[in-house]
Amino acid sequence: MANPMYGQNKYDDDAQIAANVANVWKPTIVDSGWSAECAVTADTGVTVTVSQPDKSVLLDLYVILSGTWTTHATNDLDFDLGSAAKGGQYIDEKAIYDNAGASVTLVANSPIPIIVNGLAAGASEYQYTSTGYASEAMALASSLVNVSGAARTLHASLIPKTGALVAATDAKFKVVAVFGDNDMNA
Repeated sequence: MANPMYGQNKYDDDAQIAANVANVWKPTIVDSGWSAECAVTADTGVTVTVSQPDKSVLLDLYVILSGTWTTHATNDLDFDLGSAAKGGQYIDEKAIYDNAGASVTLVANSPIPIIVNGLAAGASEYQYTSTGYASEAMALASSLVNVSGAARTLHASLIPKTGALVAATDAKFKVVAVFGDNDMNA
């Protein structure tokens, strides 16, 4: 096959898009570290934080559970992202596990996508286990772009809703965030 000439597509379309994105965003990965152990009491959340650099956009956000989390038959486990603990300024208490009336032991050490490529996950969009749970759509309430002139702290909370957790043994979580540097003058 001949070498492509100047201006011709050197890759297939998907590879070209990926190459273009890699040249636009300079990714920074931030791990919150593990939370304190989650309380089993309903509406009592536990929060971790990550620092979003100035002139960046939140591209990806994942929740990772550790230990044993078992929901009550009437309980959902909600996720909240705000500028304060349980603040909801970016995502206001949406169920990452909606157990539909049955007790469920949640999957540990498997990333749960909340935001992917700058877009909020849809309802049950990224569930890749067959535990019988669903998730609500993660509706964004505010911009994921930070151009405030300073880094900002994002507070990610997990909140057992309705009924308490049936069991929580070393139940901790962390978030992993991928920020894209959108400072074109750098």
